[in-house]
Amino acid sequence: MNGSDKKEIRRHIETLRAGLTPEERASRECRVNERLTAWLKGQAARLRLSPDASAGTAPLPLKQPQETEDCPSHVYSGTTWSAGRETDGSCGSSGLPDLPIVLAYVPFRTECGIHRTIEACWEAGIRVFVPRSLHASRELLFHEIRQWKDLRKGMHGIMEPDPLSPALQDPLAAFAVLVPGLAFDTACGRLGYGGGYYDRFLEKLLQAAREEGRNAPLFAAAAFDVQLVERLPVEPHDIRLDVLITESAAYTRDPEADRKRGEGSDGAAG
Repeated sequence: MNGSDKKEIRRHIETLRAGLTPEERASRECRVNERLTAWLKGQAARLRLSPDASAGTAPLPLKQPQETEDCPSHVYSGTTWSAGRETDGSCGSSGLPDLPIVLAYVPFRTECGIHRTIEACWEAGIRVFVPRSLHASRELLFHEIRQWKDLRKGMHGIMEPDPLSPALQDPLAAFAVLVPGLAFDTACGRLGYGGGYYDRFLEKLLQAAREEGRNAPLFAAAAFDVQLVERLPVEPHDIRLDVLITESAAYTRDPEADRKRGEGSDGAAG
């Protein structure tokens, strides 16, 4: 896929996403969050029930959300983090028990809001880390947030964690990474915004998993149906997601084409 193809796809999908009315957006975000929350809780429950289970295994079946148009509008409630159920293990970098960890992000502009999912993680005892962009090196450093007040405005107006908040020392400790993106296909291909921040981060995760003989976290994305294209041209070095969740469906990688986690990359772009 050449640069002009990517630009055209990004321009087209951004127009479609921005064209959603407030009512359409609220209804669709509600359904996306129901599916995403159910998936994350299912993965976390599996880890709690099987202490020896590693991240990066095949996703559990997704619980189907109730079809309803009566989802409450989202409010930044400032919900405080609750430890919830604890798992056995030593304390991490912040001195907290080894609770399940998810790497999330703070949606920006017209991205599908996942605020309800983040709040549900806090309530369920899942630790949430979100990225801070290191623009000089184009890398991501993840810090824990336990309430919305832990965020501050960063470059380009994107909300980021306080640099003084606990930073994640071992990204492979996470069981899932929620990856933002602009366009997707049903084969779990992804096209990002062009900065390459997540491309580099995900590739480093896979490389670390290979070198350390560990499993990588599952890679997941939340998006609106309007962000789907028939097929994204992908290159051999691109990394596919493990699951893509929209308001109407959940798409997982083809088991026949799947790779053993941590042993290579196969198919997202941008």
